[in-house]
Amino acid sequence: MASLLRFRGAFSMMRFQQTISRFLVRSVRTSANDIRAGHIIDRKGRLMVVVKAQHQKSGRGQAFVQIEYRDIASGAKGNDRLRSGEDVERVRVESRRMTYLYPEGAKLVFMDPESFEQMEVDEELVEGRAYLAEGEEVSMGVADDGQVVSVTLPEVATVTVAETAASFRNETLTRSMKEAILENGRKTQVPTFVEPGDRIVVRISDDTYISRG
Repeated sequence: MASLLRFRGAFSMMRFQQTISRFLVRSVRTSANDIRAGHIIDRKGRLMVVVKAQHQKSGRGQAFVQIEYRDIASGAKGNDRLRSGEDVERVRVESRRMTYLYPEGAKLVFMDPESFEQMEVDEELVEGRAYLAEGEEVSMGVADDGQVVSVTLPEVATVTVAETAASFRNETLTRSMKEAILENGRKTQVPTFVEPGDRIVVRISDDTYISRG
């Protein structure tokens, strides 16, 4: 009986150590200052994808990081304010290079360009999916249990302008902007010299015009 108890105790300790090891491999503490869009963080036991992270200062001059996130399990979106330098549990995931193929209902189909393995991902998981084009290469975050937790597009995309608002003669080319509708339906502000049919470079996270394409 004593031997059995010692065996059970040793087995329980081994399982505990394995669990701790898996957690240490799975996550790492990092400063809130280092959090970026696309990172996976653990907030109160729930995994969140950071959609946007902005460094700001309060009226009293205190620095903080304002983040927008999406709960991976529920899909719910929210905001949080992190103190500058605050420790945050960042979840480490395997990053895979994948190629976008086509939509399939509410799913998006991606392919591993090396193994040709195909994976379906909920479209809600893909931030900036309006800019996703066939053949586009993305970075896919996959947890150790095989769950896809994030799909990150490039920071910018080159798209065609579909429509623009009318320009007026007294508007200067250097300062004035006008509204434009892109081929994917997104709206942005562009310089007055931009016309329908032009190719432009846009920052995906906030639809900001960067330059001519």
